[in-house]
Amino acid sequence: MDSNPPGGIRIHATDFNPMFIAQLQTKLAENPSWPVKVDTMDACNLTFPDNTFDLSVTTFVFSDLSDDVAAASHILRTLKPGGTGVVAVWKEMPWHVALEIAHHKTRGADEPMAPFLSKSWYKKEKPAQVAKDAGWKDVKFVDRTAWLNLGADLKRWVTIAWTFLATPVGG
Repeated sequence: MDSNPPGGIRIHATDFNPMFIAQLQTKLAENPSWPVKVDTMDACNLTFPDNTFDLSVTTFVFSDLSDDVAAASHILRTLKPGGTGVVAVWKEMPWHVALEIAHHKTRGADEPMAPFLSKSWYKKEKPAQVAKDAGWKDVKFVDRTAWLNLGADLKRWVTIAWTFLATPVGG
């Protein structure tokens, strides 16, 4: 974010994970001009009043939620009439297949997948169905290219990827 944000802008940042909240608060301490209010909040049960936001942006959250339709419903509920909800998800996750295969090899085909692996948010059908079930109208899907630079430390990435296999089935 720009070190000199435009006047009148207000940002409400929420997360359920205290680690991410702490990281943001550290960043905000370094950038006190940012107009950000931080709250620990479950995306499936937002406590903001109805018709609060002109824009709601949710990035890479839905694959980890217990009730994605509830979260999408809360986004819609908190948007002002004519507001815009943006949900960013990966279009492709080629490493997902490798983790699914590893899951089945290490836990067996009958063992349920860990929450992150069990949802197919990178397939257009899943977010489309959730948006429909939550009552969203005029949904548009837009592709954008983004790259994650893993650097030379591929071992770190593999360690992170393997932690998905260690996730208990219940979350």
